[in-house]
Amino acid sequence: MVAPAYDSGWISNWADWDGISFINLTHGLNTKEVFVYVIGRLNQTTDSVFENGSIHQFGYGWLFAGLGAGPYGVFWVLTENEIAIYKGMAFEGIDWYEVRVMIWNITEP
Repeated sequence: MVAPAYDSGWISNWADWDGISFINLTHGLNTKEVFVYVIGRLNQTTDSVFENGSIHQFGYGWLFAGLGAGPYGVFWVLTENEIAIYKGMAFEGIDWYEVRVMIWNITEP
Protein backbone atom coordinates (compact mmCIF):
# COMPACT_ATOMS: atom_id res chain seq x y z
CA MET A 1 0.00 0.00 0.00
CA VAL A 2 1.24 3.47 -0.87
CA ALA A 3 1.57 5.80 2.11
CA PRO A 4 -0.60 8.92 2.05
CA ALA A 5 0.99 12.24 1.13
CA TYR A 6 -0.67 13.68 4.25
CA ASP A 7 -1.72 11.95 7.48
CA SER A 8 -3.10 14.04 10.34
CA GLY A 9 -2.81 11.25 12.89
CA TRP A 10 -5.60 11.01 15.49
CA ILE A 11 -6.83 14.45 16.53
CA SER A 12 -9.63 15.59 18.81
CA ASN A 13 -9.29 19.37 19.09
CA TRP A 14 -12.66 20.25 17.54
CA ALA A 15 -13.44 23.96 17.30
CA ASP A 16 -16.96 25.38 17.32
CA TRP A 17 -18.37 27.79 14.76
CA ASP A 18 -22.00 28.79 15.10
CA GLY A 19 -22.90 25.40 16.63
CA ILE A 20 -20.97 23.36 14.07
CA SER A 21 -17.88 21.44 15.17
CA PHE A 22 -14.93 21.41 12.81
CA ILE A 23 -11.19 20.86 12.56
CA ASN A 24 -9.13 22.94 10.13
CA LEU A 25 -5.92 21.23 8.92
CA THR A 26 -3.08 22.39 6.70
CA HIS A 27 -2.03 19.56 4.38
CA GLY A 28 0.32 21.70 2.22
CA LEU A 29 0.02 19.56 -0.94
CA ASN A 30 -0.62 22.53 -3.29
CA THR A 31 -3.37 20.69 -5.15
CA LYS A 32 -7.02 19.67 -4.95
CA GLU A 33 -6.40 16.62 -7.17
CA VAL A 34 -6.42 14.23 -4.22
CA PHE A 35 -8.19 11.28 -2.63
CA VAL A 36 -9.40 12.05 0.91
CA TYR A 37 -10.01 9.30 3.47
CA VAL A 38 -11.56 10.09 6.86
CA ILE A 39 -11.93 7.74 9.80
CA GLY A 40 -13.68 8.72 13.02
CA ARG A 41 -13.60 7.21 16.50
CA LEU A 42 -16.67 7.33 18.67
CA ASN A 43 -16.64 8.68 22.20
CA GLN A 44 -17.85 5.32 23.48
CA THR A 45 -17.94 1.72 22.37
CA THR A 46 -21.19 0.62 20.76
CA ASP A 47 -21.59 -3.10 21.28
CA SER A 48 -21.88 -5.07 18.02
CA VAL A 49 -22.59 -1.94 15.95
CA PHE A 50 -19.11 -0.73 15.08
CA GLU A 51 -16.07 -2.83 15.83
CA ASN A 52 -13.59 -0.96 18.09
CA GLY A 53 -15.77 2.16 18.04
CA SER A 54 -14.45 3.42 14.69
CA ILE A 55 -16.34 4.45 11.58
CA HIS A 56 -14.74 4.73 8.15
CA GLN A 57 -16.05 7.44 5.80
CA PHE A 58 -19.41 7.36 7.59
CA GLY A 59 -22.16 9.40 6.00
CA TYR A 60 -19.84 11.45 3.82
CA GLY A 61 -21.82 14.41 2.56
CA TRP A 62 -24.01 14.96 5.65
CA LEU A 63 -27.09 12.82 6.17
CA PHE A 64 -30.34 13.75 7.86
CA ALA A 65 -32.41 11.10 9.62
CA GLY A 66 -35.60 13.10 9.35
CA LEU A 67 -37.04 16.51 10.04
CA GLY A 68 -35.33 17.93 13.11
CA ALA A 69 -32.89 15.00 13.41
CA GLY A 70 -29.24 14.81 12.57
CA PRO A 71 -27.09 15.87 10.94
CA TYR A 72 -25.18 12.61 10.85
CA GLY A 73 -21.80 11.95 9.33
CA VAL A 74 -19.01 14.18 8.19
CA PHE A 75 -18.18 16.44 5.30
CA TRP A 76 -15.10 18.39 4.33
CA VAL A 77 -14.11 21.51 2.44
CA LEU A 78 -10.84 21.17 0.55
CA THR A 79 -8.52 23.86 -0.76
CA GLU A 80 -5.08 23.46 -2.34
CA ASN A 81 -3.37 23.59 1.06
CA GLU A 82 -6.05 23.09 3.72
CA ILE A 83 -8.95 20.83 4.59
CA ALA A 84 -11.72 21.58 7.08
CA ILE A 85 -13.53 18.56 8.55
CA TYR A 86 -17.08 19.25 9.81
CA LYS A 87 -18.78 16.72 12.05
CA GLY A 88 -22.32 15.73 12.80
CA MET A 89 -23.40 12.90 15.07
CA ALA A 90 -21.95 9.50 14.25
CA PHE A 91 -24.74 7.14 15.31
CA GLU A 92 -27.97 7.57 17.30
CA GLY A 93 -26.75 10.68 19.10
CA ILE A 94 -23.27 9.30 19.83
CA ASP A 95 -20.69 11.94 19.02
CA TRP A 96 -17.32 11.70 17.30
CA TYR A 97 -14.36 11.64 19.66
CA GLU A 98 -11.35 11.67 17.33
CA VAL A 99 -10.81 11.91 13.60
CA ARG A 100 -7.94 10.96 11.31
CA VAL A 101 -7.54 12.43 7.81
CA MET A 102 -5.37 10.81 5.17
CA ILE A 103 -4.85 12.34 1.73
CA TRP A 104 -3.26 10.81 -1.35
CA ASN A 105 -2.19 12.74 -4.45
CA ILE A 106 -3.91 11.59 -7.62
CA THR A 107 -1.54 11.21 -10.55
CA GLU A 108 -2.41 10.77 -14.19
CA PRO A 109 -1.98 7.17 -15.42
